[in-house]
Amino acid sequence: MVGGHDVSLSRSRVESMRHNIALIHFVLISLQGSHSSTYRSTMTMSESIPNDVASGPRIAPSPFDRSITDIILRTTDNFDFHVFSQVLIAASPFFEEMLQLPHSSPPGQGQLNYGKPIIPISEDSTTLSILLRICYPVMQQDVKTLEELEPALRAAMEFEMELAIAVLTKRLEKLACKFPLKAWAIAWNLSRALRLRGCRSRNSRTTRSISCRE
Repeated sequence: MVGGHDVSLSRSRVESMRHNIALIHFVLISLQGSHSSTYRSTMTMSESIPNDVASGPRIAPSPFDRSITDIILRTTDNFDFHVFSQVLIAASPFFEEMLQLPHSSPPGQGQLNYGKPIIPISEDSTTLSILLRICYPVMQQDVKTLEELEPALRAAMEFEMELAIAVLTKRLEKLACKFPLKAWAIAWNLSRALRLRGCRSRNSRTTRSISCRE
């Protein structure tokens, strides 16, 4: 009886894991064509990028320290990423709209560093580094934990970075094999954020339509 009970319990656990992974896969499918989220999260800095906000802005590590770039993204932990605006425009409709709006300036353009406009963003340097390394023709940063992946995927959706969303979603699927429940929770939260974002977008379009008719 004991042995039979153990076998039954093991089968139950296997079926439960299969069910969780199936749920994760279902939610991930809903993320593939979606590029926006209103939620962001922060994470602990990795050892490769020290955190010292009190000392003033730091220049991000290579390749985001080049002087020939034309714009700076400043993270919440006070790192300046020197980037090419054309790379951001090609990778992100969000940045394309921000940087190409006629007769407008990006947020923070009043601030200049090395003669470049500064755009403050709501992500930390680890998250931004993950995203930019997917967009740039350089080695991608290895995302080994869900704690690193979640804020990066949220930010990719916020910035509408199609390639980054695809890359990070595949990584989430792989990590789901090791951490099915955590991965499912992340996927569910992201899909919920997308649904909320979609409702607000539809309401906004309806409001604009009514205003136009008036």
